[in-house]
Amino acid sequence: MADRQGPGAISVNLLVDIADVVVSADPRHSLVTGPLGSCLAVAAWEPQARVGGMLHFALPDSSLDETRREVAPAMFCDSGLRALLAQMAERGAVCERLEVRVAGASRLLSDEPSFELGKRNYLALRKQLKLLGIPLCAEHVGDSIRRALRLSIGDGQVTLITRTGETRL
Repeated sequence: MADRQGPGAISVNLLVDIADVVVSADPRHSLVTGPLGSCLAVAAWEPQARVGGMLHFALPDSSLDETRREVAPAMFCDSGLRALLAQMAERGAVCERLEVRVAGASRLLSDEPSFELGKRNYLALRKQLKLLGIPLCAEHVGDSIRRALRLSIGDGQVTLITRTGETRL
């Protein structure tokens, strides 16, 4: 989807689907998820390199399915986060300068209290970020809210999209 902004400028929305990592240094790009549900979207921005990336993962730990990890590493928090960071580093991003914001991890109405996939995804992400020494700048997680996330590569702005509108995260 392309939109004109200003004289001759075209902005392009790139969809970050489930089990996907998208990284860009093109200031015309915005990375956008669909509805997140129990999944988590991780938006990372490196202001000096002006590189942004987004991971949209569904499961907390790749040891749950090593075969699928090989085919779709972004399905999982641990292998997906490694893929996101590696792709951003290839474009000049430095891990210590990353600004990370997350959204999702909704509690699905059908979730059994013992299962709580959204919560497990969130806890797995917090653990991975702590191991990597990457602080979390902002989050919008939990409850049963339907939400999506957008990262504007031009300025690093992360926007939370809900049924009631858009908010900077």
